[in-house]
Amino acid sequence: MGRWNRWRRQRQPLPDLRHADLKEADLREADLGGARLQHSNFSGANLEGAILERADLNGCNLRHANLHGAVLRSADLRGANFLGADLRAVDLRHSRVRKTSFSGVQFDPDTQTDGFQLDAPAPAARRRRAG
Repeated sequence: MGRWNRWRRQRQPLPDLRHADLKEADLREADLGGARLQHSNFSGANLEGAILERADLNGCNLRHANLHGAVLRSADLRGANFLGADLRAVDLRHSRVRKTSFSGVQFDPDTQTDGFQLDAPAPAARRRRAG
């Protein structure tokens, strides 16, 4: 991962990895901070210690992924599926979560969730009364 991380730090804008199939990929300690990863498949991937700060993971499949110790601070996690994922010691502070599935995930006391930003549902349209 060292070579990727050095290459990635030298490149702007960040690589566009939307809709990527990274199923069961070994991405331990990868620096994907700020990356566009919408609707990518990370099911069963090893993201232990990965940097995903400010990454856009909207609609991603992270089922059974290992994110132990990963940094997802201020990430967009709306619509992501974390079913059965390992989120022990993950930094989720200030992440945006709405319609995000955390069923069966592994949390622990070191998982940081301060400032989760739950998007409020759009207000229902007001009906005009006839009369």
